[in-house]
This record gives sequence, C-alpha cells and structure tokens, in this order.
Amino acid sequence: MYDACTVKHVLPIAKHRAAGNYVVGERMASGGMAEVFHAKAVNGASFGGPIVLKQMRPELATSKELVAMFVEEARISTRLDHPNIVKVHDFEATDRGLFLVMEMVDGPDLLAVLGRCAKIAHAIEPELAVYIACHVLEALDYAHGAALPTGQLLQVIHRDVSPSNILITRRGQVKLADFGIARMTYGRTNELASGTLKGKFGYMSPEQVRGDELDARSDVFSLGVVLAEMLIMRRLFSAPSDVDVLLMVRRADLSRLDRCGAHIPPALQAIVRKALSADREIRYSSADELRNDLADWLATSTHRTGAARLAGLVRELERAGGPLCTWAKPTDSTMSGSETVIARRAASESAEIGRIAFARARRPSAVPEPVLLAPFHAATPVPRAPSQGTASSAGDLEAGTVIDVLCEIARDKRSGLLALQSGEHFKEAYFAEGQPVFVRCNVAEDRFGEYLVRRKVLTRDQLDRALGALEHFDGRLGTALVSLGLLHPIEALRLLSEQVANKLIGACAWTKGRYELVDGVENPWPALSLGLQTRPIVTRALSTVPHDRLVTWMQSVRDLHARIDFDAVRSFDFEPTIVDGLRLMANGTIDRAMDRLSTAGARWHLTAAAYVLWRSGVLELA
Repeated sequence: MYDACTVKHVLPIAKHRAAGNYVVGERMASGGMAEVFHAKAVNGASFGGPIVLKQMRPELATSKELVAMFVEEARISTRLDHPNIVKVHDFEATDRGLFLVMEMVDGPDLLAVLGRCAKIAHAIEPELAVYIACHVLEALDYAHGAALPTGQLLQVIHRDVSPSNILITRRGQVKLADFGIARMTYGRTNELASGTLKGKFGYMSPEQVRGDELDARSDVFSLGVVLAEMLIMRRLFSAPSDVDVLLMVRRADLSRLDRCGAHIPPALQAIVRKALSADREIRYSSADELRNDLADWLATSTHRTGAARLAGLVRELERAGGPLCTWAKPTDSTMSGSETVIARRAASESAEIGRIAFARARRPSAVPEPVLLAPFHAATPVPRAPSQGTASSAGDLEAGTVIDVLCEIARDKRSGLLALQSGEHFKEAYFAEGQPVFVRCNVAEDRFGEYLVRRKVLTRDQLDRALGALEHFDGRLGTALVSLGLLHPIEALRLLSEQVANKLIGACAWTKGRYELVDGVENPWPALSLGLQTRPIVTRALSTVPHDRLVTWMQSVRDLHARIDFDAVRSFDFEPTIVDGLRLMANGTIDRAMDRLSTAGARWHLTAAAYVLWRSGVLELA
C-alpha cells in the first residue's frame, strides 16, 4: 500500500520539527493545484494524530507563481495554531515535489454537505448553519489577529472562504483549510499580484472583484455568502457566465436571498444582509463583530445545536445517499438551480461554436455600424408619456457643464437619462439612484474593443475575429473575450468598468453642444449594472472644471466656514493629500486652509475638490 518517500526539509518554517521520513499511501483527494495522500511519519516523528501529505501537482512546478503560492501557504499555515484551522505541521520537498504535512480531517467538506442536502431536499436548520459560521469566524478572527512571539501582527487575510475549504469532522468539529492564496503582510518574499484572482468567483467580495486593497472585511463578506447559501440551499451568486457572476458579486446582488430567504428569521436575515453589504464601511468591521451578533442570535433560539447535532447531520446525509467523503468534487448543479444549469449549458455550447468561428474566420475591417441612441431633443422637449419620464433640465454645453450635472445627479440620487450631443457625437447615460447603470455612445474610439486595442490588451486581428464570432455570445464582447481565452473574467470586468467610466469622464471635457437630463427613463438596453459610482468618476474628471470658474467661486466663498460630511467624502476617492486639506478647511475658513498649502497646484486641486463637494451637497458653507 505504501511507497517509501524520503523527504528533506528545505524551508525553516516550522523550526521545532526536525527533517524526517514519511511513507506515502493512497491518494485521498485531487484538486486543480494539489493532490492529497494518506501518509505515515517514521523515525519516531509524531504529530498527535493521523497526517496527510498535500503535494503540489508536478506539472505545475514549473510555474514560479504557483510554486510561490504553495510556499506562501506553508509560510502562513505553519504559523497558525487554532482548533478551527486545519493544522499544517511542516513543509517538505523531495525529488518528487513539494509537500505540506497536514493533520488529517476525517469528514467531508461543506460543499459535499450542501450538495447532498440540495439533492435530497434536506434543509439545514438555521441554528446549525449559524453554528458552522461561528466556528469559521473563530478561525478567521484568530488568523486576522495572529502575531509572532515578538507581537508583530501577521495580518493574514484568507481570500478564499468557500464551502470547499470548510471541513467537518466525524465529531462535528468545523475547520477552515487552504490558506494558499492568503495574504500575510509580515515577512512576505513577494506580492502575488494575481492572488486576488484565484478565489472562487461566487465567494469573492466586491472589493476583491474590483482589485482594491483587501482587509478582514473581505473574508467577512465571503463568510456571509457561505452562511446565506446554507440558509437558502442555493448559490447566492449564480449566472450563465463567470462575467455575470462577477457582476452580481460586484454590486452585491441579493435578489436570490430576497426570493428564497423569506423563511429566515428577520433578526438573522438582518445580520446576513449587513455581512453582505457592498459598502464595506457598512459591513461588519471584523469577524469577531459578526460572530458576536450571530452568537447573540443563537442564544435567543429555542432550538439546540452543537457538534453532536452537526455530526448527526453528516451521518443522516450518508445514510440517505452514501458516503460524503468520496474525495471527488460533488456537482453543485442543484445549488445553482435548474434554470442556471440549463442556461450555462446553452452558453457553453454556443461558446464552443463561437470558438470554432473565431479560429476559422476573420472579420474584414469595415466602417462600424451606427449606434442607435435614444432620441435627443432640442431646447423645447418633445412631450412624453408619463412612463417615458419628464425633462427636468436642458441647455447648452460649456466648460464644466457635464461635471456639474453629474454632481447634481449624485446629490439628488436621480434616476433617468442624461443625453449629450457635441457635433456629430452623442452619448446617453442611464442612472439609477444617482449611479450610472449604462453608457452608450457613437464615438468609435469609446467602444470596448477599440479601448482594448488602444490599451494593447488585444491585437487588431484578435478584435476583428472576436467581433466576427460575436453572434455566438449574445452580442457581448466581454463574454466573448473571456470564452475565447483572451481575457480573464476579472480582468474583463475591470477593463469594462474602466472603459464605461471613461466614457463619462471624456464627456466631462465636452465644451460645445447640448445636454438634456430626463427623469424617470429606464435603461432600455440589455446590460447588467457594473456597480459603478458617480462620485469617483467626478473625482477623475476634476481637471475639466474650468479655472476661471474656480477662481470666481473661491473669491465668493473664501471667508466662509465650511462644514463637510467626511463619511460622504470617502465615496469620492480623493488623494490623501486632498483629504488632509479638506480637514484643515473643516476646522476654519477655506482661505485659511489655502494659506497652509505651499504650491499653486496643490491649491488648485483642493479648490476643485471643494467645488465638486459643494456642488454635490457634501460641503456646506456658512
């Protein structure tokens, strides 16, 4: 059954362990990056219980990035010692590859449990779901606050909290596994730029999808997803394509929770929704804070729970459908829902045809087809039916007009259409509650494909061929490029968001033409919201505020005292130096804050920031 395998310790991670010999047995599990084997320690080595060896797949060992991720898992995991974390005892290397020496967990992962529950229509009691979540949060709280003996915080962020990484022992213990893509700020040899891309899409946080700097609140969101799925017995974020899933995550689309979560006790549902807030300033600030609220809710329940009940659930599921620990990944098709499964299958079949068309055909260069836009009205608006909305403002474009209108839209949380015309160019932007939903224009260089070619993400040949196969991808270029392997799903989403924002930023520079803002008009085009916000777009367009307007405004308000809502200032994404200047401004007059700045450029930037805050209703003058 066993083959002898002599291993040599090559990394001083667990210094309390001497290099030893291990005997490798049968394979237990196989994943995309590693395989797990039964193992024995020889030469007197003892770890207090059964062990397994997790071996990196040999064919992946040529990738420096993947090897670095595997080593990073060793660097982090061997420093963590908590009953709710799968213990990694040591890191070993042999001529046969890289190994992690780990404790053996004798039960299934939560993905297998959820898959079986969904298959046999066996709901998990809310109390038991909360019990599981509380123990995962215990592990996360420990990892987030783990420190060296010197007191130096490791600041570990898991980044991949998902059902397949939550293990349940036969005794009902809950353990968090796989810190392979975790980030540890202390003692890192290098920063894995793509680390944020490796987590499972449906369990990422919105900031993870955007590519923002992550903190503990990202893991809180991911655990919130897992808890919601245990409660509704369905995938929370599920769609035919990876890009659509990421769009749902980015805007924290809780429509599935709305539809399927009516049975969840209101107090528990409020906790889940707070954990799943798209705005991390509203979300729970730490795993400990979320765990405390869940524990308080659990204390009010009349239903008992605990390790014995969880172990009983595993036994019950195995009696109903056979062993859960087959070590083969169970399908989550039932969790996704039959409609999604059918849609994914249809999209996959169409994509395969599209890939063949891409490989065989080339779209000849041609004049782009005209873009259809909503009717643009002259100074006297054409009467509309009530369902079409009513014109609220219109006029001529001049320098600074568009950025003023965008500030107004964000301030008043307007929903409707902003139509812009400059010569032969048109742009139409649809807003919901003050945020852009969709932007469409007939400016050729603003098209997504042209943007990617200009950024040298695609070649002209690749774009032409992708456009030629577009009919097989519902006319969506982003989906086509992902399916054709030309873009990673997250890269596609980030580039698309950036390109749509640039359409509005470019419009802010228009100084001639007409505009019309029409309330109540809904976006008629088939597009999912990218979760963009108006205020960061305004911040990136500060340079379009005309200098003479800033001078005139400053002269009229320089002696007035400023009151600033700094919670709202966060949403503008200003540079730290501008925020510091605004804080000076809030403690006195605007003029006094300007006197503290040493350069004309700094004074101009602060004035422009103050101006858009004033236009947005965030800065009040008295």
